[in-house]
Amino acid sequence: MNRMRIMGLMALATGLLAVTAGCGGNDDDADSGAAGSGAAEGGSGGEQTGGASGSTGEAGSAGAAGEGAGGSSTAAGGGAGGGSALPGAGGAAGASLDILGEYADDYGTSHVITNETWAQSSSFGDSTFNITRFSNHDEYLIAQNDASNDYNPELWSRFDWVVDGGELWFCQSTYDAPTELDALETARADDTDPSTGGCGEFAWSRLTAADGQGEAGAGGAGAGGRT
Repeated sequence: MNRMRIMGLMALATGLLAVTAGCGGNDDDADSGAAGSGAAEGGSGGEQTGGASGSTGEAGSAGAAGEGAGGSSTAAGGGAGGGSALPGAGGAAGASLDILGEYADDYGTSHVITNETWAQSSSFGDSTFNITRFSNHDEYLIAQNDASNDYNPELWSRFDWVVDGGELWFCQSTYDAPTELDALETARADDTDPSTGGCGEFAWSRLTAADGQGEAGAGGAGAGGRT
């Protein structure tokens, strides 16, 4: 009886050991599985980080492309400005001078003003000035003396104008500037009282509209002429 009890206890102990061993094995397997999962998650995290870096790289490339495009646009803009890089207004595309027309001054000289040229004709000869820039707001234009002019050919002139008391007056503030920039930087003539002085040592020249064109310099008066 005691022997059988002992044998039963031994069998029970053996069973318990087996169960314990089995549970320990499962725990190890579970830990391994968790580690594997962690590694997998770590791997995924690495891929995500790599992906983010890739995205950052793409963003950087896009930014660089944008900067390049901006640079090209700037360069294109510089090119579009074209020709002279001088400061100051050069009449905007499609703009017209306010003083277009045909005139005569008090000395018998005729003047024909277009957006391209200011032509003068008198008993002393003919002169043409090729307009390169103008400002209706500031009432001036810059022109290169034509190569065919008898005086100062291919040098540069600045013409200032003002409408005072309903009359158009002009002063050729410089007629022999060596460059366009020099002409542009010439100080505007004093238009305080154009009928008596301000154009160097002389009065300004009055222009009267020819052939019934109406009030001389009407366009200029509309652009800020004095009454």
